[in-house]
Amino acid sequence: MEYEHNNHYSVEQSNIETGSHYHIHDEQRQQKSGYNPSPSSSSSSLDRFKALLWNERRLLASIGLLLLCLNIPWGRYILYPFMMFSIWTHEMCHGIAAILAGGTCKEIYLYPDGSGYCTYNLGGDRLYTLRQAFIGSAGYCGTAYTGAILLLFRKTRRGPKIGTLFLGGTILLSCLLWVRNRFGLLCMIPMGIVLLLCGLLIPTNTNTPVESTTSSSTRLDGAGVLGTIYTFLAAACCLNAMEYIHSNFRNSDIWDGRTENNATDAMDVAELLGGTYFMWMLIWYIQAIIMLLIGVVFALPGPQPSDGSGNDGILVI
Repeated sequence: MEYEHNNHYSVEQSNIETGSHYHIHDEQRQQKSGYNPSPSSSSSSLDRFKALLWNERRLLASIGLLLLCLNIPWGRYILYPFMMFSIWTHEMCHGIAAILAGGTCKEIYLYPDGSGYCTYNLGGDRLYTLRQAFIGSAGYCGTAYTGAILLLFRKTRRGPKIGTLFLGGTILLSCLLWVRNRFGLLCMIPMGIVLLLCGLLIPTNTNTPVESTTSSSTRLDGAGVLGTIYTFLAAACCLNAMEYIHSNFRNSDIWDGRTENNATDAMDVAELLGGTYFMWMLIWYIQAIIMLLIGVVFALPGPQPSDGSGNDGILVI
């Protein structure tokens, strides 16, 4: 939001026998003398607070809906597609970490109960334990990082469009290269296509001036629809990362669809690097909270509303 600073002068007139004279006091002199002009400061703070709520309306609505659905019996059915998106992100982060560690990602499997696993090859003996621990940590950490990065661009004009296209394309590419079970393909291919179509077909009105935050009436244009979808995906990714870590505090193993119980990522990392299962889960949980706060607080600024002078706000992205 752009603020314009002007010097305001109050003119005080008094009549005396010799005639009229004026006492002119500028704003700076009033402040030095301790004079507090009535409700202007509190009104300004209230306006800024209202503007903040308006600018964060999509994020607040997304978080509110997610928290509501996570705490009602049938809410998780509403969030099911977003849960699968988070599981896909988790397993993709394992696979990408394996590639970065000098190995290869072989296969990714996703299951209806919200579980999954990634298989990979990791050759060589140099720093093998550390590389294994890096891959094991990448699932929960990478999901939190992904959500935070998406949140950083939620306010920009082109960020939601580019982000939605990127996610859709990456999902389809992963289905081509790594996703190998039927359910995973039936779930993720339509999701990737939908995200691509949203990014391609929903107009973002990049040449239309942004509405003023103080406008009494608003319209849900293409940019608003796409921004809402993008922000909800980002918030779901962050919150689901925290939710799955929290659920693992209560369970020592997970069901991954292979008819057997397997140790969690935290147990694997604890075995590799030392420490306890609880310690690593707590570290990842705190990290997920920090990444969520970074994505919320340090979001890149979006286009500013027009100040009425014909100069619209600067487009960041």
